[in-house]
Amino acid sequence: MGSILAASLLVSTLFLPADWLQWGGPAGSFTANASRLAVAWPDSGPKQLWSRPLGLGHSAFVVSGDRAFTMYGDGEQETVVALDARSGQTTWEFTYDVRYSTRNKTYGGPHATPLLDVDGRLITVGIDAKVHALDAATGELVWRRDLLLNDGVDLPQSGYAASPVSWGDTVIFAGTGGPGPSALSLSRDDGAVRWARHSFLGSHASPRMIEHGGVSHLVLHGTNFLVGLDPATGDLRWRGRVRTDAIDNVSFSPVWDPETSQLLVSHAYDGKGVQAWRLTGDDDEGWSLDPTWTNRRLKVQHGNGVLLEGALHAADGDSFLVGIDVASGETRYKRRGVPKSTLIAADGKLIVLDGDGTLRLVSAGGIDLASADVLGSDAWTAPTLVGRTLFVRDGERALALELP
Repeated sequence: MGSILAASLLVSTLFLPADWLQWGGPAGSFTANASRLAVAWPDSGPKQLWSRPLGLGHSAFVVSGDRAFTMYGDGEQETVVALDARSGQTTWEFTYDVRYSTRNKTYGGPHATPLLDVDGRLITVGIDAKVHALDAATGELVWRRDLLLNDGVDLPQSGYAASPVSWGDTVIFAGTGGPGPSALSLSRDDGAVRWARHSFLGSHASPRMIEHGGVSHLVLHGTNFLVGLDPATGDLRWRGRVRTDAIDNVSFSPVWDPETSQLLVSHAYDGKGVQAWRLTGDDDEGWSLDPTWTNRRLKVQHGNGVLLEGALHAADGDSFLVGIDVASGETRYKRRGVPKSTLIAADGKLIVLDGDGTLRLVSAGGIDLASADVLGSDAWTAPTLVGRTLFVRDGERALALELP
């Protein structure tokens, strides 16, 4: 009876506005539902609520009610973990063997972020493309599927990294093309394949679900392409050619700006920087994706981008924070001294975590309002903000902070 009650309570809280249920948060845009955040921090930084060891990996936290979920590994096994969001203590763990390992510890452990669905399931995908659907209340296995063995999904050099997205009663994964599909849709109930389509070369970039023209579009950013699929069938709606050099150069989840109907992507190791594309049309007349502008002053390695006050904000390489005007493509600011970073937008401000573990509160104009050293090296995982609680991690530990 107690487990049934716990499960029902968790399901009932899954869609509270403050919850963070997927990669990129409530709308996949890395924008938190937060208000009245202080514009300054104490000298010691935000209050630490808890800190705990955590294994290798780059999976971000997803949070529902009093539970926080993420993944970690040790090179031989991976573990999905549910934590008490208030104390950081382990509620349950689910561990399984992995066959992929890397010589570079920096890239070890799972990369993708779990997905919480409306039925109270936690859906995860590991570094070697093993998918597990778990009961979010208990950690019990509901179903599993091996995308490599069952579906021919290839592993990029650093392992599988793309986070899943939900649509209707399905969960959708990016593929790699070649011997396997470029995308595939699985039933949330049992993991059965609804569709598996196309042969575009894939990437590390997580897919994005957007709404435009009265319909849903599944957006995939792969090697040399940007495409939109009908999430119900996998049918191709539109496609654009995005110039890049290699599969490991593509990890930027597409940013969608509904105000200008533009999709934005960025690559680090080529000459293009940020490329913007405008999406027009409808299902009756057909769709068109047309290039609008390019800005070479922002080349994202493997961080994310966020929209705030009409600008795309992201980290350029290892040492700059950059803001690009979305309408014109002009550079609003480019400031030195910010190592490779991930970021979210909240209450008209940017919360920036750099790879050296420094947390910054930054204005929409790129000016530091506050900063604090909170983590160690390889802090490459995007923060998660629920209410005033910020969940962050690096290569060895995780912690929760209370923003003033």
